Amino acid sequence: DGHEQDTSLQIVERFQGQKFVNVDTTKLEGIARAKKLGFAQSQWADIAFTPFPKNLADIFTPRHKGRFFALFRHPVDRAVSLFSHRSKASWEKKEGVYMPELQEIGLENYLKEEHGNFLVDNGGYMVSLILDKDRITPLTEADIRAAKEILRVKFLVGLTSRIEESVE
Repeated sequence: DGHEQDTSLQIVERFQGQKFVNVDTTKLEGIARAKKLGFAQSQWADIAFTPFPKNLADIFTPRHKGRFFALFRHPVDRAVSLFSHRSKASWEKKEGVYMPELQEIGLENYLKEEHGNFLVDNGGYMVSLILDKDRITPLTEADIRAAKEILRVKFLVGLTSRIEESVE
């Protein structure tokens, strides 16, 4: 927060003395800024969080490598949680997040609306994210194989249902 205009990398102290590098890798513009400012080369951070793994991978070099880790949640658990959040999140400002009409249709009908108004995507959120593909175009078996290979080679994988084991 508030460091988007900084012209150089800095270590910022926040949250009870914890230190952070002044880039926001949770946003595409933050990743572009991190690359421009030499985030990977600085070696100042041990970890970076992002919902854009393909884009973040571009900031690393053969000399300044990064490795991803991902915690996966069971897709049914994720869908139920998303339904619950969208049906109750009146505080959300982003269009399409808060959907009070979901309270009327219920969870079962929400899940049945695969390509309807509520789940406007290809059903492969993580595959699309890993491959940097849009979420509307149908995925192929080749896409799924490619995503699995990227996970196998580039990621340390954990499960949210086994969080303690996953982060050891």
